[in-house]
Amino acid sequence: SPYVGQFLDRGYEYVPIDPSAYVSKWFQDQGVQALRTPWEELHVTHPVSCIVAAHSVEHMPDAPYGLQKMFNTLRPGGSLFLILPNDEDLCNPDHWWFFSEQTLMQVLSRIGFETKIMTSRRYIERESFIYCHAVRPLDATNARGPGSGPFKKLPRL
Repeated sequence: SPYVGQFLDRGYEYVPIDPSAYVSKWFQDQGVQALRTPWEELHVTHPVSCIVAAHSVEHMPDAPYGLQKMFNTLRPGGSLFLILPNDEDLCNPDHWWFFSEQTLMQVLSRIGFETKIMTSRRYIERESFIYCHAVRPLDATNARGPGSGPFKKLPRL
């Protein structure tokens, strides 16, 4: 993740979450201890103000539930920043989920996020990427407790 240094240089606490041994080692080499667990199984004891999920949601076995866990992890007013490929590249063998701007917005809305920015950009010829900034609303009517929300965890295959 090219974002590690940018967050650390600005004094933020940065906790990467990834189940991959390879990715965890890469973060360790950068001087950052990663939590080696999938988002869908993460148990957070205190809310956070910001989550950056770059090139990760499409790799989750249960992306809607993972995004719901992110919503439940954010404090009210907290930001979620997503970068993921759009649904053009249907042949990537390690992608479990394929989103368009419209389908991603529908999932985020159903969870309770307010989408602030949703745009696609093409930086490489064969693939464009969705860039999204969504916020957990401040009002209590959209607040959900841990484990609650419209999506239930899918059974493991």
